[in-house]
Amino acid sequence: MRKKREERLIEVYKKVKKDIGKLSKRELFLCGLFLYWGEGYKTAYTTTAIANTDPAILKFFIKWLKVVKIPANKVRVKIHIYIDMDKNESVNYWRTQLRLPKECFRSVYVKKSELSGLSYKNGFGKGTCNLFVYNRDLNEYVLAALKYFQNEVSKI
Repeated sequence: MRKKREERLIEVYKKVKKDIGKLSKRELFLCGLFLYWGEGYKTAYTTTAIANTDPAILKFFIKWLKVVKIPANKVRVKIHIYIDMDKNESVNYWRTQLRLPKECFRSVYVKKSELSGLSYKNGFGKGTCNLFVYNRDLNEYVLAALKYFQNEVSKI
C-alpha cells in the first residue's frame, strides 16, 4: 500500500510541477507577501520578521528578501529552544540550513520548560528560528501591500 501511495504522489508531484512551472520574480514576490501575511510579525514598527520550525519556509523568506532587495547579511537570527535541547546543536543546524553568515546569528532564548513535556513535538527538534530585518521602509511597504490585498479581497 505504501509503494502505491508513493508512486501516486510522484505522479501528483509531476502534474503540479507541470501546472505551476517556473515561478517568476513577481510570483515569488506575491508568494512572499502571502507567506508574511500568514506567518509574519505585524506589530513591530520597524521590523519585518518571521518565525518557524520549518527550514524550507525560512529559506523561502530569505529568497523573498532578495527579491525585495534586502541582502542576506541584513537578516538577524534568534533561536528559541527548550531547556532540554542542545544550544550549540540548534545553532549549527540553523546555520547549516539557512546558509547565513555567523554574524547574522544573535541570541538563543532557552525556555524553562522541557520539550519532553509537550504533547505536540513535531517540528520542534531544533527549536524555533526567528528571522528579523530591521528596516522601517521594508516594514511599511510590506504592511501597505497587505492592506492592498485586504482591500482587493473585500471587493470580491
